[in-house]
Amino acid sequence: MSEDPTRHLFEEKVLARLDAIDSRLASLEKRAHKRDFETKPIWENLLNAFTKMQAEVDAHLTNFDRKLDVVNKELLQVKADHSGLEKRLEKVEVEMRPDILVQDHQF
Repeated sequence: MSEDPTRHLFEEKVLARLDAIDSRLASLEKRAHKRDFETKPIWENLLNAFTKMQAEVDAHLTNFDRKLDVVNKELLQVKADHSGLEKRLEKVEVEMRPDILVQDHQF
């Protein structure tokens, strides 16, 4: 039984194409691997920078929360003092009211 020459030619073309694809794939993998080594330090530096910034932001927010607590306590105290002063003022006004009415009628 003899082989068909066109079949043999077709197989050679397919194998040649597969070799070309394999070669291109190997080249792309090599470039990707090289790029990984080039960009890895950049990403590591960015990650370190973001981690450091996150720690700084957390520290500032913690400090801000403490300051806000102090402001809230002070504001609450000022409101309490204001309420006490209003009550004292109302008491004085009530006590002074009869004197004012009497003075108004003397004219």
